[in-house]
Amino acid sequence: MNLSVHSTRWAVFIISMLTALAGIVLIVLGIYTLNDTTTTLGSRTIPVMMLVLGCLVFLVSFLGCFGTISENHAILYAFMVGLLALVGIQIVIAVIALANKGAVDSLMDEAWQKAYEEHPRVLRDVQEEYGCCGFRYTTDRAIPKTTPDACLKSVEFGYQVSCYRALIGGYKNIQTIVGAAGIILSAIQLIGVFLTYLLIRNLPAKDEHEHQRYLHPEQRRLLDPTYHPDRYYYYGGVPPPPGATPYGGGYYAGPAGAYGPAGTSAGGGAGAGAGERADGQS
Repeated sequence: MNLSVHSTRWAVFIISMLTALAGIVLIVLGIYTLNDTTTTLGSRTIPVMMLVLGCLVFLVSFLGCFGTISENHAILYAFMVGLLALVGIQIVIAVIALANKGAVDSLMDEAWQKAYEEHPRVLRDVQEEYGCCGFRYTTDRAIPKTTPDACLKSVEFGYQVSCYRALIGGYKNIQTIVGAAGIILSAIQLIGVFLTYLLIRNLPAKDEHEHQRYLHPEQRRLLDPTYHPDRYYYYGGVPPPPGATPYGGGYYAGPAGAYGPAGTSAGGGAGAGAGERADGQS
């Protein structure tokens, strides 16, 4: 596959931004799920995992954005390794979430029983939110506890359906979302790993960057279509050294590999050779 460095950089940057947004979404969903009554009743494992994973995804994505802009090989390597690690973690979480959907029934039954014995206020909130009484049927461990049918006859409640369907459905939906999101995000990140590998291979090493500083502007344009000589000035803001060779357009390439308009420095002041023209005339 023959992709230019410029287009590969943009592709890696876009993927890094997309995964960073995905990390933010995971954090928001984790916070929302932690405050949901279904999660309050059941296990908090899934929302906590969403929060932790969202933070990791965002941090790794930030590395990708920074490494792409700076063209830093070490940071890009760290980004690629981080993506591979995240892919492995996300696949494991997705498989666990999707494989345990059958165990939701028993988990929610145990959670309801514990709340019925220790935290009846939680069950009262669940019944109010979902408009239901009891767990499997309307008289199954319902609140208030005075009589089995107290919830049905209560003026405050009086609901005619149990909470089973709403709770089980809500928890299974959360598991499905987590599993699907993990698989989709892993696929995008695998593409990011491949493109980052291409970018690292095609980016010039540090010594090659230094070598390019000695090249004529036209030669640099051939190597890098985004290059423009007006963006490059004398190294360290000093004029070209004695014996610098003048090139077309009033730019010099000397032994230090410094570039800049003839007779000017990075600070805009006049330097050595200020009166020389590109053709060597004074």
